[in-house]
Parts: sequence; C-alpha cells; structure tokens
Amino acid sequence: LYDIATVAIFVPLLLMYFLFDRNNLLESFNAIAGKYSYLPKLNSELPKIIRAFIVGNFAVGIILSFAHGAIFTLLGLENWLELAVISGFLNLIPLLG
Repeated sequence: LYDIATVAIFVPLLLMYFLFDRNNLLESFNAIAGKYSYLPKLNSELPKIIRAFIVGNFAVGIILSFAHGAIFTLLGLENWLELAVISGFLNLIPLLG
C-alpha cells in the first residue's frame, strides 16, 4: 500500500516537472543528441553557475551555524560558538562532492 501511494504521488509530480521544464529538457536532449551545441553559452555562464553554487553553500553554512548555535546555547554548552560554526560548515562537505 505504501509503494502504491508513493508512486501515485511521485509520478504526477515528475510529469508536472517535465511539462513545466519542457523547453529546457528538449534543448538539453538536442544538445546531447548532437543536433546543436551551446559551448560558447556554457563557457560564458559557467563562472556564474560556480559562483552561485559557492555563495549558496556559504549561505546555507551560515544558516546552519545560527541554527546549531541556538541549539547548543539551549543545551548549555560552553564553546557553543566554535561548535556551531564548525558543525554548520562541516555539514556542507557531502554536498561539495
């Protein structure tokens, strides 16, 4: 019953994503199929993509540090600030890989 419910929720959401992102998916498929290539566009947008990835991860690290700091303060830990910063940013390591 759980599997049926999971599929009943997942498949419509996946189809909705495909319909909303249809143009991007078609463009990607055509590029993979070799019909056309957007290498100059990719080269011009790659620094923006990498910068957005780094800034986004840094922002998530700061948010996690604040959340961990609040929890560590409520728990009464002495070195809550250091622990919060370390644990907030160490949570991002799996995302970098």
